[in-house]
Amino acid sequence: MDYPGKFNNDNKENSEIFKDKVVINQPSGNIEFVNTKDSESVSFNHKNGSFVKLDKFGSDVLTTRDSREHIMGDSLISINGGKTEIVDENLTTVVLGDTNTTIGDANKWKKPMEEIKKSQREIHDVKRLFELRRVSKKDPLDQAPNQTKSGVHALCPTEKNQAKILLTEEPTTVVLEKNSMPRTKLISIQDNVDVYNTVVGAGDRRCLTCWGKLFSPSSQDGAWATESEKQKIVEKREAVQKKIHEYEKQLGQNKHPNGGTDIRIVAKNFIENIGLVFNDFESFRKDPHGKLVPCGVKIDPLGTTIYTQYRDTSLVESVDVEKFPGGSYQLNICDGWTVTVGSNGIEFKTSGPLNLFGSIVNLVGEQVNIGSRGDLGLDGERVDITGEVISIRPKKASRELETGGQTEEEQQVLIDGNLNVNLNAVVRGGLHVEGELTTHHITAPCEYQITETDFVWGNQIPGLRDSSMPTECDEDFAKSVTHATLLPNLRIGYVLIPEIGLLDVYSYQTENFAHVDPHRHYFKNVPLKLFQASSESEVTVPALGSPFPGMPSAHDAVRAIGSRNNWTNPVLPQPVQNSKTENTVLNKFGGGFCSPLTLTKENWAGTESESDSLPIGEGVRTQSSTSAKIAEIKREIDSYLNSKYAELQEAMSKQENSSC
Repeated sequence: MDYPGKFNNDNKENSEIFKDKVVINQPSGNIEFVNTKDSESVSFNHKNGSFVKLDKFGSDVLTTRDSREHIMGDSLISINGGKTEIVDENLTTVVLGDTNTTIGDANKWKKPMEEIKKSQREIHDVKRLFELRRVSKKDPLDQAPNQTKSGVHALCPTEKNQAKILLTEEPTTVVLEKNSMPRTKLISIQDNVDVYNTVVGAGDRRCLTCWGKLFSPSSQDGAWATESEKQKIVEKREAVQKKIHEYEKQLGQNKHPNGGTDIRIVAKNFIENIGLVFNDFESFRKDPHGKLVPCGVKIDPLGTTIYTQYRDTSLVESVDVEKFPGGSYQLNICDGWTVTVGSNGIEFKTSGPLNLFGSIVNLVGEQVNIGSRGDLGLDGERVDITGEVISIRPKKASRELETGGQTEEEQQVLIDGNLNVNLNAVVRGGLHVEGELTTHHITAPCEYQITETDFVWGNQIPGLRDSSMPTECDEDFAKSVTHATLLPNLRIGYVLIPEIGLLDVYSYQTENFAHVDPHRHYFKNVPLKLFQASSESEVTVPALGSPFPGMPSAHDAVRAIGSRNNWTNPVLPQPVQNSKTENTVLNKFGGGFCSPLTLTKENWAGTESESDSLPIGEGVRTQSSTSAKIAEIKREIDSYLNSKYAELQEAMSKQENSSC
């Protein structure tokens, strides 16, 4: 159709179109020139079918066998459109130098990407706000820049924390019953029925949950103002989206096919940078006092109750992070993935959440360390912790209360359920048991104890009293002598009859004839102290300041002494000051009487415990693991985490700049 005249294959007359075609034929192939108007082309054809054709639409190349190209200098290929490569077999690329691949117009797109990030930051800072204004900004990493606090804390939960306590003041009742014999009364001991009462927590300055502030240390359940800015997020998103749309117009779009196998051998380093702007939006928000959790069981220092202690911990919530137009990397592997890395290890760093999931997950190493700035949770149908040495060591720490002030040093492990020990248990400090204590045997040092003055009392004789009792004691303790009854037919002495001599005297049974001097019996027992009734007392708690007068019952006295276990130092078996009183069932040998019970700071913690020495070394429970040293290590860990985060941002910034 490109030949004029009779050689034209076109059956129509097209005399107005210039037509011309020239062909040079040789045994090896031919060269074809088409000069027809608007269809000009040049073709180089080989006899085996390979050809190169140039026309106004571009070029066509057909290589029927192999294609080889050797360039002695540099090569530059500029493609204004798209490029598609289809390889039926293998693709091998050998680069002796470096390889730099840039996808997208990084120089042109960097600025609009930064503006998109800046615009999305406005929405993100609003999304990070808590719906309730429960916390003020404390850390730019943990809270939104405009986060403020408005409202009040809930009341201390301990105030409503109910518990059952034993209320009966006297375990037994002593009744003096009339004897059939004159002037005598016999003791009758009648067991009382135990009475229990439902009590609430201290709810005052003795409370170890609120430390006397009367409000919960946590923002949980408080009455907080609603964050009004959260209601404007839709309008703000619309405004921001209009700005983003203008920047997105400046971005291009790239599509590329997937498939086949990609094998790369890199002699040195392989660095991929995906995206132009690093998305370091905070993916969480944190209220350092946002949760209220049980942390221990405490005894009111005055002994009036025992309650669950609560404390505040961090509340960490996820925050939705806006996606950028670029910067995502998704890897889909249909079968398995194996990574083998040398001795410099693997390091994953992300400013967002990290999720690991598998049907069976195994973490194995010579040493495995797991840490968290907030909660650390373990959950499962069965949690098995096995090791040659297992240590649970809570930190000794004081904390600043959200409601103001600072707590004393605390340290506790809470078993929020039954504790079963299959073998043996050793308690170095004190032990308080609020419920029933049962045991099959007790082995303890011997202690001599003393009974009450009399077992059977006669009638009161004015002016006759037990001389061992101080005059300031209650008259109930002024007992008369104990009368006795003679046994019959016993020789009880002699009678002197003048001129006859001594004659034996035998008894004739006479009730209430003789009397026995007031006396006590000493006997061996385990070291103990038993409270019988209310007693005058004074209690000074080291953490709470001034003394608390009054101790209404024996149970309260027991709890007051047991409350020494609230504190961090081991409670040594030291005697309670002025504890040998007539208000106990059994008085210890050699003690005074009628003195008030006084519990002072020294009763709460033994001085010997504070000076316990630790071995030299770097391990746990050594001189390098004191509370001060642990706090120092924690500061170092926090500093390390912050430096790693800064290092991550710096590394991504360098990659962004290098890609441009």
